[in-house]
Amino acid sequence: METGEVISLNALEIGRSAVLVRLGGPLRKKKKFADIGLVAGTPLRLEGKAPFGGLLRINVLGSSITLHSNDAEHILVESAERRNS
Repeated sequence: METGEVISLNALEIGRSAVLVRLGGPLRKKKKFADIGLVAGTPLRLEGKAPFGGLLRINVLGSSITLHSNDAEHILVESAERRNS
């Protein structure tokens, strides 16, 4: 991930930290994400991906959360390293 690049969460490399920039998709998905703490400015870290790309495990606010990769396509993030420099 290059400095300043905004990508979807499912494109983030395992072990990398990022900050949520924007939620896309239908309003119903945005509410679901907000209910679990995924709002703009939230720091997160990608902990792992299922072998065939179906699920992702992220750490948000000290909790591990599992998301479907098609939902993660609607979550746009920016490298935390870039934001701290």
